[in-house]
Amino acid sequence: MARSVILFLVLYCLPYIQAQDCCSKKIVTGQVAEDAGLAGTYTFVKDVQGDKDGACFDGCIYSRDGKPGEEYCFQATNNGAEIADQCDAPTGPTAAAGSTAAAAAGTTESSDALRQQAEDAAARVKANNAIIEEDNKRIEKAQATTSAIDSIQAKLTAGATTPDPGRFREKRQENTAAPTSAPTPKPVAKPTSCEDFSTKYKELIDMAAKVSDENIAQIKVYVDALIDADVETLCDAAERSTLAGETKAKAEEAVKSTKDYTGEKETKVEELKKKVNEDIAKQNSVNEKLEERDEATVPTVAQTYAI
Repeated sequence: MARSVILFLVLYCLPYIQAQDCCSKKIVTGQVAEDAGLAGTYTFVKDVQGDKDGACFDGCIYSRDGKPGEEYCFQATNNGAEIADQCDAPTGPTAAAGSTAAAAAGTTESSDALRQQAEDAAARVKANNAIIEEDNKRIEKAQATTSAIDSIQAKLTAGATTPDPGRFREKRQENTAAPTSAPTPKPVAKPTSCEDFSTKYKELIDMAAKVSDENIAQIKVYVDALIDADVETLCDAAERSTLAGETKAKAEEAVKSTKDYTGEKETKVEELKKKVNEDIAKQNSVNEKLEERDEATVPTVAQTYAI
């Protein structure tokens, strides 16, 4: 009975019904049954009154025409389809001949179907966790870029207070996330002259003004090359002042773009964390149902996020 499909019915005159035998056939019709795909003819198979499923009204088990291998029982409930009983050959306790009911169509899910739900939820958790990990790395790169541009502009501008360039240095992490389609960044050498610094800094802020998933890794390579360069040694005061004027507008645009990019990624990560939590809860709920049936569960390998 663990795998029997349950067709839910409301049965009238229950004391009278309980005293009757299992009818040889039940014909289920009506719009509700049609919508649920449960309309059809049900033929008596066996009576398991002594070992019936708790969800079933009685022990009468039926097969359904056109659905070989499936077993059905009936349960008292509140709404449903039309039932026409053919009880000319009674076989055991069930609904009386000719009784009708309005059916609320519904079926129990098989253990295989439940397990598939848990596996699908686990797959979504794994995929979303990989995206979260990758986007967190992008956030760190974007924050480091914002900080570096602010620091460099401050050094180029006479009398400016220099922010700490290490405030948003990217943490080194193992690359366990799913691979992306972003191109492999090209190496950028630490500048050795003022002209070299100027060229590379302008390339950096041009890219940062159009920051995206595709170029954030390359932007970070530029940041690493420039942030440790001593621009005050490479360039004299006049050169620094000229470079500050040439780059001021683009640097401000780059800072705004990297901050916006960071904000968008943080919002996306929080939404993905909620989805991970929901799927873990779904998987745990399904596993509880499988455990009640003494069936194999799908291990939960991820942890929920504190949101």
